[in-house]
Amino acid sequence: MAPGDDRAAAAEAAAVFPGDRTAHFWDAARLIGRAWSAGFLTRHLDDLRQAVRDIPELAERFAAWSQDPEEAPPAWDCAFFYGPGSTWTEPLPLPVAWTKQFGFWMSGDGAESGGTFWSDRSTTALVDSSWTSEMEAGMGRIVTIEHGSVPKIELLGFGGCPNTRAMRSNAQEAVKALGISAEVHYVDQEALPANDRRRGWPAPTILVEGRDLFGLPAPSDSTLSCRMYPGGAPSVEEIAAVLKAVFSNGTD
Repeated sequence: MAPGDDRAAAAEAAAVFPGDRTAHFWDAARLIGRAWSAGFLTRHLDDLRQAVRDIPELAERFAAWSQDPEEAPPAWDCAFFYGPGSTWTEPLPLPVAWTKQFGFWMSGDGAESGGTFWSDRSTTALVDSSWTSEMEAGMGRIVTIEHGSVPKIELLGFGGCPNTRAMRSNAQEAVKALGISAEVHYVDQEALPANDRRRGWPAPTILVEGRDLFGLPAPSDSTLSCRMYPGGAPSVEEIAAVLKAVFSNGTD
């Protein structure tokens, strides 16, 4: 992806992660990177623009992408994490966790290095981290899901519903307030396959292990629709109170 990258450079980089359990691919046409930019990145542009609002160069660049997604370059310097058995389909499926590096820094003596990252753990602000920490976080998310030690919380929504953004923010703040080690994963319903029943939940909806936090029955079809709550989106305190009750009683 950088100037000078070619098959030989890819082979050299692949040697850093040897072993039978690791597969490497050389994508000369940058098809995967372009697919991610056209799909995943553009779906997160609102959060991304907020994350880079204090960095004029990046803010201007992503504002241009918003006007014309075709101008977005192939995604690179990023990692997407999937659980065992995951398959890539069209459109590309949403990952369990993801991260992208936007900047690189190194201490004066060269003893340590890191970078500025944008990830599912911080969608509206860039944070200082390192690839080691980012890989640990992503793999850790997969492990906790596999072992069922952390409840799966999803915020279902799409851009056309007015309460989606407020609900997403309130849900994240509620989880933090309770000190729960779970993460609120945003699911863009418009990006889901037509046969995915999660499309049928009215937006926005919070699912805990696949069940509506506020007791709404599962949908019978996959038709997109908006959801109206009394007074707008539930507050941080309201979401936290119900989450606390759910976790106290268990999710089964």
